[in-house]
Order: sequence, then C-alpha cells, then structure tokens
Amino acid sequence: MRKGALSKFFSRQQMLKLEGEVQEFAQLAIDKMLRSAGKEPFDVKEAFNCFTADIISQYAFGEPMGFIAQEGWEPNFATWVKSFFKSAYMMRHNALGRKMAQVLPMMADYMGEDIKSVMRQMNVVIPGYIQAALNNPENGRVFADLMESKTMPESEKSMYRLSGEGFNFLLAGTETTAATLTVITYYLLAQPTTYARLMEELRGVDPSNLKWTELEQKPFLWAVIHESLRMMPGVSHRSARIAREEDLVYKTRDGKKEWVIPRGTPIGMTSMINHWDKELFPDPDEFSPERWLVDGKPNYKLQKYLLAFGKGSRSCIGEQ
Repeated sequence: MRKGALSKFFSRQQMLKLEGEVQEFAQLAIDKMLRSAGKEPFDVKEAFNCFTADIISQYAFGEPMGFIAQEGWEPNFATWVKSFFKSAYMMRHNALGRKMAQVLPMMADYMGEDIKSVMRQMNVVIPGYIQAALNNPENGRVFADLMESKTMPESEKSMYRLSGEGFNFLLAGTETTAATLTVITYYLLAQPTTYARLMEELRGVDPSNLKWTELEQKPFLWAVIHESLRMMPGVSHRSARIAREEDLVYKTRDGKKEWVIPRGTPIGMTSMINHWDKELFPDPDEFSPERWLVDGKPNYKLQKYLLAFGKGSRSCIGEQ
C-alpha cells in the first residue's frame, strides 16, 4: 500500500526533473572536497553520505539536512544508521524496552547512547522535517503529497508512521548510493586504464550541464555503473522471505536434481550469490566493466542477473 503511494515519486520522469538540484548538491560537495585538498585526508564515503542524504532529504522534505554545509563530513546520516544497527538487536528482542522508549522518550536516556541517538532521530529530528514539509506543502515534496494520497488510509498518515517511513526513505537511499559511488571512485583511481577509457568516452560532455538522457547513452559509463552495483549490492545480508501460498521448487541448472521447499518455510536470499557466480561473472573478484559490453555495446542479456535492486513486486522503488 505504502509502496504504491510512493512509486510515482520515483518514476523516470520524476527523477529527470531533479537533475538540476542533483547537480547543485554535487557541485557543493565537490567544492567542499576541493577545499580539503592538501589538508588532512578524509573518508570519501562519508562525503558521499553527506551528498546523498542532502539530496534525498531535499526531495522528501523540501529542505536538505545540511550535511554538506556543516564543517567536516561527520556526523552524517550514516552515523545515525550505525547507531540504529548497533541498537537493533536490543530493540528487536526487548519488546518492553522498545515500547517504553516509544511511549516515554525520556526512557531512551537510560538505554545507551546508540538507542538514545536512534530515538532522537525517530521522535524529534525526522518528525520535525516532516512537520515542516506539511506546513509548507508547496515545497514539502514527497511527504506533503503523501498526506493528500487517496490510496493510503488515515492510519498510515500518523506522525509515527510517517516518521518511520521518513527514516526508511533516508536509510534506503543514502548508504546504498554512497557505497556505490565509493566503489566507483576507488576502482577508477586504482585502475588507471579504466579511468582513462571512461574519460575518453566522456570527452566533450559539458560538466556544468549534465543530462542523464545523454549520459545513459554512454556504454562504458553504463558498464562502470553496473559493475559497481555488482560489486556493492544494496543489501549484502540475506533477505527473509516466506512463500505462504505455494511450494518452492529448486532445480539444478542441468535439471537432474530438484528439491521442494514446503510453503510457509522461512528462507533467505542474497544477491551476492548471483553476483559472485563464476559461471555468470568470470573472475568475480575483479572489477571489470568490460564484462557488461559486447562489441562495445551494453550486454542487456547479462543485466537480468543483476539483483542489486531485487526483482519482482518486492524490488526497490528507487532503481531509477
């Protein structure tokens, strides 16, 4: 239900409308990086975390969270994410503590710094951004429009549910995109020939007026992005699934053996099994954009084995 209401915000057409804002934030991030040249080294992933969080919050809430504008690259949204996962085990297995922290936020003060940080984001920071978006619907973007959605019942529009959705919104798009940009940066610097080939392909492109409709026609850039997604899948851990209405039949590739997994059986799946399959991707530990090209053109047949965004009805709505 919520995915259906959100999907329209992630259409290709909608994403193309954001090009100007993305370029503005990209330039701000680059300028800040350049000011750091010759000074103390910094973790580029933290810089990308600031960049992606500001873009997503601008789109979701109508204003950036200000990570690029702050002094230095930390703390950023990834700092909150680390706190979230550190506290996840306790919050999952301590239902009483979780409920008390929700009902009485001051209880979080006695549950450790990680939980205190997470509860502050959930109860104060993100609700503040959402409320500001609701108060200014013209600039509020996603969450202001969600309140007008006729496909979502009123129970889905409570501040508690919207805050959770806001956290998920940021969680899903910030770290994953930053990690992919980090992989691209690392391998382009580590493999000069790959970098040189990409720069040659991009020769003549105006960096001050980038258009995705033009960039997506560059086959080697397409290949670099796909190889980075293969090397750094959005979700590296196993995703839990349960087929409730049908048995699952698993067959070997040669069809000689098969196993039946009864319906209702919890299973786990991960894209990394596919992405490191030597039959699909020879030398899977090597960063090789060339594997995605056939005679210099994109190998779309190989694309079906890329599961970084999942597949089917549970696939990531942010693929565009």
